[in-house]
Amino acid sequence: MAQQIIHKIGIDPGFDSFVAGEAQNGSVNVAVLPSPVALPARLKTGLQVAETGYRGPRHEKPQIVAFNGTQLLTGANVELYNEPIQRLDYKRFSDSAELRAPLYASIYRLLGGGYHKVALGIALPVEILEDPTNAAQVGNEVKKWLSGIHRYSVDGQAVTMEVVAVKSKIPQPLATWANWGFNTSGQWGRPLDDLQTPVLVIDLGYNTVDVVLVENGQIGHRHYGGERLGMRRAIEALNDLLRHSYGPRAKLDPITANKAVVAAINNQPALVWLKGKKTDISGLAAQAVEKAISDVLEYIEGILNQSGGQYLILVTGGGAYALFPRLREAFDHATMVADPVTANGIGLAKLVQRPRFFGTEI
Repeated sequence: MAQQIIHKIGIDPGFDSFVAGEAQNGSVNVAVLPSPVALPARLKTGLQVAETGYRGPRHEKPQIVAFNGTQLLTGANVELYNEPIQRLDYKRFSDSAELRAPLYASIYRLLGGGYHKVALGIALPVEILEDPTNAAQVGNEVKKWLSGIHRYSVDGQAVTMEVVAVKSKIPQPLATWANWGFNTSGQWGRPLDDLQTPVLVIDLGYNTVDVVLVENGQIGHRHYGGERLGMRRAIEALNDLLRHSYGPRAKLDPITANKAVVAAINNQPALVWLKGKKTDISGLAAQAVEKAISDVLEYIEGILNQSGGQYLILVTGGGAYALFPRLREAFDHATMVADPVTANGIGLAKLVQRPRFFGTEI
């Protein structure tokens, strides 16, 4: 009998997007899902979820993930079916249904149904890893719930996943550095002189801003901006502006507000329902983005001080599209990585291919 292949997969469980990647045959396959999940239910409009009964506008349907007697919707548009569940605390990295659902769906998207043996490299926010005690506790909890056999189904397709190795003490921005430097075999893929380049990675996520300096291939300084310094601040600012302009009850749910913020970043109309009317809030959304970016820039400039010119600066994360133009004004040598939303996942997929990355040959 042929030996079962062990799939080495990198996981970036972001607060806004969940990204999984596997390097194979010179390329990286990536599965990207929104982090919010929801309980299966009728659509908010009262129309049936079932294919034969749905009469609303067409949209990409979320997937139903079933495990341990639980069912959750994960993927696009879960907010149409029920109130979204989006944990924004660090306990989500411990064993939580909210994390299992996108993990299981992403493995299914990469590998399909049936039995799979996998090794997982999990990236975590810098704030978790800065405190050795906290890092050890979270790392142990992640390894405990991930290791072993997982049986579940995605849209009725049965999956058995055996996790044979887990490594989780990986700072999320380090994965972008790995994407910049490594090839899909886990080997250094740039000129050797580049290995000595001091690289500063700025990871602007939904909930935090993480900054990591890598020198001579080693992690140097690490900084984190604390909760709500990321693009979540734009959502909060937008709701503050809405309450000021439309009254105290004018508040958008996080997913709708996030879509309005993304529209503003992309210079598209931000249309939402307010008090039963379709309302263009593009101007307010743009103001909210500007507020969030100003706060982030103040934080980053405090870190760089007078030394920013020494580093190669890589900007990554879902908020990179909003941050980069302003950051480039201050540091014209900064570079936004290709597809910043998936850059960490792609980098992890490369990183986990390194020999003995998991501490043993697998």
